[in-house]
Amino acid sequence: MSRPVPGTFAFQGFPPMRVAYAFLAGSAEAVDGKLYVMGGDLDTVFAPRLPIPFVCAVVFKLLVSEAERGRPHPFKLEFSSAAGISIAKMEGRIEEISAPKRPVAEAGALMVIPVMTVFPEAGEYTMRGVVDDEEMFRLTLYVEKQAA
Repeated sequence: MSRPVPGTFAFQGFPPMRVAYAFLAGSAEAVDGKLYVMGGDLDTVFAPRLPIPFVCAVVFKLLVSEAERGRPHPFKLEFSSAAGISIAKMEGRIEEISAPKRPVAEAGALMVIPVMTVFPEAGEYTMRGVVDDEEMFRLTLYVEKQAA
């Protein structure tokens, strides 16, 4: 476990931002704080031919302390091959995270990010999730060529 960096919320005694969960799904939607998922926990794509177009959703829940609410949090998602070749990148901002409706130490931001890419070949691919310039999660997806 890393040590808190001076000047950060964790160093000042606040719990660090963290991810409650992260996964890939065939599709997902967040409505009124509820998550609706189809084909969740996706970790393998069976390809009848390559390259293959691919659509999925990256789902994650970010937990933040009171000190981290009230400001946007930039994020980056990147799919890359085992050789480190980037095949998809997305950037955005998690807008101001509001206070929870009940008294708890952390508030959650539920994120569903659609991804469209093309896998050029069979193999292992990695999805990195970065928030506030810190890697928060890493997901692995395997692409397997189906026998003809």
